[in-house]
Amino acid sequence: MLSKPPAAAMLPLLLVFLCGITVGALAMSFFHNTLHKPRTVTAVESWNKETVLKWKKELNLREGQQRELETTLDDFAKYYDNVLADGKTRIMGILDDEQKRKFEHMLLEHRKP
Repeated sequence: MLSKPPAAAMLPLLLVFLCGITVGALAMSFFHNTLHKPRTVTAVESWNKETVLKWKKELNLREGQQRELETTLDDFAKYYDNVLADGKTRIMGILDDEQKRKFEHMLLEHRKP
């Protein structure tokens, strides 16, 4: 016969659950603006649009297939943007002020066509 667990055994589980909720809420609050900020068209997104048009023509994609392709490429673009932003943040964290200034200049030079 199963007996009820003692209240003392349930307390750590309850505390872990409440901590998880709290951390999740704080993370959502902190990252919400980052995840939903207005975006400009990136080189990857521009490439995505060109790719979809080319593949639609060459592969004779149906509308549903085109939408799925656009969604997949958009997801990749968002992932790629996040990876780049994270990498830049991590690099900036190890540089001194002069190196940061030079690094920012290097990035601007790299973006020029």
